[in-house]
Amino acid sequence: MTITTVTLALGFGVTAAPAASAVATTTAGAASSTCTVKASLPSRIVINRSTTKVPSTLSGCDGILDSADVSLYGASGVLDSAWWLAGESRTQYLNIYDWDVQPGTYRYIDGGGYANDYHDAIRWAYTSAVIKYGASIVITPNRANGATSIPVSVKRYDPDAYTNNGYVPFTSKLVAIYSATSAKGPWTKVGTVRTNSSGKATLKIRTSAARYYRAATSDSGMVFGTKSAIRRG
Repeated sequence: MTITTVTLALGFGVTAAPAASAVATTTAGAASSTCTVKASLPSRIVINRSTTKVPSTLSGCDGILDSADVSLYGASGVLDSAWWLAGESRTQYLNIYDWDVQPGTYRYIDGGGYANDYHDAIRWAYTSAVIKYGASIVITPNRANGATSIPVSVKRYDPDAYTNNGYVPFTSKLVAIYSATSAKGPWTKVGTVRTNSSGKATLKIRTSAARYYRAATSDSGMVFGTKSAIRRG
């Protein structure tokens, strides 16, 4: 187990917000277009189970839409397609399978559809999402004799793992640890640790009283960053 010792220092931790999705527009057919539709996507899609259902709500062409269809495309090719018909729910669900997806940016493409009793082709405003695997962090701070030990355990989702719900140790992952006198913050970064081959590490700090702690990781190419639950110790 990796052991890192630091002295409590002030400084505020900041978590980055995910990037906004790209938008493009296209014409869906040779007929004259009459209106534009857009199907929503979350900015981030976290893969942490065998099948992830993603809601996608269609907007636009109100009252005159006959049909609409579009495909979600990225590093793995076409992941799934969605269809909407007049009189049916405007929210449909994409099925994303962990064995089929490669992390990356995925965009809607090849949108089609018609309006006005199938006389006019519709237009599409395309949306995108970033898809990556999920991760988890558990911390268990314990204070004794004027010092606090903060063991950290980090795991990441692996579609090829068939035990522990698909989670495996996240090795050599940098973890930032934050402290506060209240569970509501403000939060001060008190140190960083890097996990060993078991996905574990421990930070030790000198403290004058019990405090609240949380840990966080940043995004990597394949895995989204995440935060631990808040723990007191």
